[in-house]
Amino acid sequence: LSGLSAREQRIIRARWLTDDPLILDELSAELGISRERVRQVEERAIQKVRVAITSALRRAARHGAVSLPKQPSFGASG
Repeated sequence: LSGLSAREQRIIRARWLTDDPLILDELSAELGISRERVRQVEERAIQKVRVAITSALRRAARHGAVSLPKQPSFGASG
């Protein structure tokens, strides 16, 4: 989570990394922003985390530290 802003970290921790997650309304009131803005910040933060994890896995695979599965093919089968 270190690559996220303080607000993004707060939202991710409150929504995903706790035994009693907060709902959008609760975070909205706490942060003084709309429910939709909380949702947007959460979505952006999750995307940043996904990109960071994917990049780290690819770097590790290039150095032989892990083996990644092949990408699934969604094209026509033949």
